[in-house]
Amino acid sequence: MNPTELTNNSYKETGQSAINYVDVTFTGGFYAPTVAFKGLLIGVAGDVVLTGADGVAVTLSLDTGVFPFGGIKITETGTTATSIVALS
Repeated sequence: MNPTELTNNSYKETGQSAINYVDVTFTGGFYAPTVAFKGLLIGVAGDVVLTGADGVAVTLSLDTGVFPFGGIKITETGTTATSIVALS
């Protein structure tokens, strides 16, 4: 396993490219960044209501971990997972 670094909102494994991240916070019932996110880190398992680049919303039941599910928006209503970090 490679050592990791978390600095300035960037996650990096030794010898790998950095991955930018941001803690998900809801505004007006949504998390909608200006740039689509490419993955999610889930701290506490639960459902995530995710809207993909195609505009279609789906509900994903996710365990704790890192997932390669990207999108343009997460809806607060119906999302029960917590400690969510968006990766880009």
